[in-house]
Amino acid sequence: MNKLIYILVIFALLCSCNHQNDIKQTIARADSLMDTNQDSVRVALGILDSLGAKKTKMSKAQRMHYELIYAKGMNKGFVVFKTDSIMKQVVDYYTSHGSANDKMLANYLLGCVYRDLKDSPACLDWYHRATECADTTRADCNYELLAIIYGQIGSFFLDQEMPQNALQALEKTKEYAKISKDTVLLLQALSNQSHAYLKMENKAKYIQMKEYLFHQYSMLGMHQDAALELCTTICEYVNSSNLLKAKQLMDLYEKPSGLIDSLGNVAKGKEKYYFTKGNYYLKSNQVKLAIKEYYKLLHESQAVDEREMAYRGLLKAYQMQHNSDSIGKYGYLATEANDSVFRKMQTKTLLKMQAQYNYDQMERKAEKLAVINKYIVYIGGGVLMIILLSCLVIVFFLRQRNTKRALQFKQLQVQAMQYLQDNKKIFKAKQHLDAILSNEKNSHNETIREYEKKIEILNKRISEFEKPIPFKKCNEVNVYLRSIALRKIIDKKALLGQKITKEELIEIGKILGEQTPKFYALVFSLDILNETDIAVCLLVRLFFSSSDIHVLLGISSGHASTIKRRIALKLFGEELSPKEFEEKLHNLV
Repeated sequence: MNKLIYILVIFALLCSCNHQNDIKQTIARADSLMDTNQDSVRVALGILDSLGAKKTKMSKAQRMHYELIYAKGMNKGFVVFKTDSIMKQVVDYYTSHGSANDKMLANYLLGCVYRDLKDSPACLDWYHRATECADTTRADCNYELLAIIYGQIGSFFLDQEMPQNALQALEKTKEYAKISKDTVLLLQALSNQSHAYLKMENKAKYIQMKEYLFHQYSMLGMHQDAALELCTTICEYVNSSNLLKAKQLMDLYEKPSGLIDSLGNVAKGKEKYYFTKGNYYLKSNQVKLAIKEYYKLLHESQAVDEREMAYRGLLKAYQMQHNSDSIGKYGYLATEANDSVFRKMQTKTLLKMQAQYNYDQMERKAEKLAVINKYIVYIGGGVLMIILLSCLVIVFFLRQRNTKRALQFKQLQVQAMQYLQDNKKIFKAKQHLDAILSNEKNSHNETIREYEKKIEILNKRISEFEKPIPFKKCNEVNVYLRSIALRKIIDKKALLGQKITKEELIEIGKILGEQTPKFYALVFSLDILNETDIAVCLLVRLFFSSSDIHVLLGISSGHASTIKRRIALKLFGEELSPKEFEEKLHNLV
């Protein structure tokens, strides 16, 4: 009998081991498939999905490894992450388990989660943590992943209009791509660096790098990738009237790439090239050919910005032909399309950083003014020289003023970021202090004093941010905001049960950007609030009641209160009642 029991136990253990090995091998097979191509990623996710029902039977180590590889597949397959709950568990586990490569991957994927959740500060923080996990002293260090992470950091800085920071991160990408012998990753880093140079207005360096990238991709037989590196370079040569060089690059773009068929039709998604080609023909006085290319763009593209390009090109072409009927038609259509493009751009810009947009606009105006004045000097002589010098002085002061404004806004951004971090810290410190005080057996007086001191310091810093700007008293600003015409218009809409428009929200954002810069920096610049959150903040700051907000945004009154509590936790790191939240916003000037 005992012998039989012994045999049965051994058999059960063998079956269990085989089951565990099967799971391990399946996860490993899915992981290896992910590094092949996009189609293989989908297959790999399908394999992992088949294991989903078995997660309850997995050990914690297997379950965490499963979730890690599944998240890797989602990221590679461009599946958007909706929550950070699972990846936070994975990161917590790999903090004390697994290899350095596992830790690096887990931290990187949590950064990708926050990327998809639009939490930019957290995204960058976890990317940096991922790089710190890498052990470059080990032979098995995953240099390819390390290069990818620095590439993501570089892209992040490019999006934030920080080209110098982007260049530094992309240098790391190049270094580790070379070690991992990943030529394509190296070329992608160089391509991103070229865009950084373009943002720094170093066009010569940009063009040099783009032509180098074209030849490198061509040598690898990646002709489409090679051609795509030439697009903006061709535009630069056309705009500078270097038509011979532009034609040479156009031939290289069209012939080997496969992006243009024998009839001159451009591959789907690359229709903008019609505009580039049309501009080339227009510059070379081949007006009929230019018109043909603009019509192709108009007929094949539904994108508003590309249709605006086509209308604008046709307008210039018909102006050259002195065709008054067509000039009138396409002048009107170009204006209409331009308005649509502008509205689209305006909305996007408002959600990112209005101050930078204003600065860029002023820069363009200043440059135009400088060109005009230079021309006046050329034709005007002595008297007009005085006018030019006066204008240049004005431009100088405008630039100085706008530089100062841009600097002030960036400082406010930094302060707002610190404000958020301080609120989170003080929230956690109070939690710890409450836990200590609630424990009667605990008499850590020194610890209590330490937390109280920490809270006092953080409160001082928070109060500094919440102080009104010296030259504007808070009550004066609030009186003004209550009296503006736009508020009265929106107030009437609320009474009639009508919803607020996106254009009206944009206009509110502009007003608050000028009148309440601290409020604006906190709400818009840190990319932690969604569109509904922002809309609620804007309406609260204009002193609209909860019932009005409920009508204007089409949300339930109960949901509006929930939103306010959620925003309070995000911005101030504490749970506030709707009334307390409103008072906080009203005091931010």
